[in-house]
Amino acid sequence: MLLINRSNPKTDLIFTLTELTTIVTPVYLLVLTSDFNRTKSRFILPLNISSNLNRYDHFKVDTSTLNDLDTGLYTYAVYQSSISTTDESVLGNPVETGKAKIIAPAVLVQPIIYESEDTSDFYTYKSIND
Repeated sequence: MLLINRSNPKTDLIFTLTELTTIVTPVYLLVLTSDFNRTKSRFILPLNISSNLNRYDHFKVDTSTLNDLDTGLYTYAVYQSSISTTDESVLGNPVETGKAKIIAPAVLVQPIIYESEDTSDFYTYKSIND
């Protein structure tokens, strides 16, 4: 699982892309899909700085580019391409998929508390079949 902390200035993203990559000098597109509202966000990954491409791929991402993402759980897919593109529909199958979690500890989350105007002690529910 990827963990992206928006409070940090840089985020290290570690994948295993090289083992399934079929392009000599690939450009990687990261697509994050929110598990909550199914919106997609697309990012072209920067230069791979891995010291051992046979084991892992390492990308250092400026976290400010991810500030538009809501905190929560995401499904990610990484696509390979010979050109820089943000349209994954023309790229075929992803090289890697998985889960990601976006956190922002510095952001205070306010819970939504429902206050009912009804002061009775009983609630009646009606079924759609009634």
